[in-house]
Amino acid sequence: MNILIQKASNTPFVKFEDGVLVISGRSIPENAISFFEPLFKFIGEYAKNPDTITEINILLEYANSSTNRSLMAIFTLFEHIYENGHTININWYFETGDELMQDLGKDFKAVLRLPFTLHEKESLS
Repeated sequence: MNILIQKASNTPFVKFEDGVLVISGRSIPENAISFFEPLFKFIGEYAKNPDTITEINILLEYANSSTNRSLMAIFTLFEHIYENGHTININWYFETGDELMQDLGKDFKAVLRLPFTLHEKESLS
């Protein structure tokens, strides 16, 4: 069971396979809820029989406010899995010097009840 959404000019690459979710690129869709809807549904199905360990890797260069709300919804779905005794690890990657994405990661980390690690990288590509 997996999901793959190819990257476009305004939307990120999304892949969820074998307990590993990757969201990377730029996320500025006109309708983030519509874009992320297949992932919401996939996570709902995944929650019925999740892997022992789930890893979430976010490598976004930029995310608009509607993407941020969608990310919060995604993380909330994973909180329910975590609360049922499964291991969830979120890795938030940001480029060196990108204070906006670093601060966004810090904000998510502050409100979530999930293991959340910030990683600074020279480049996200």
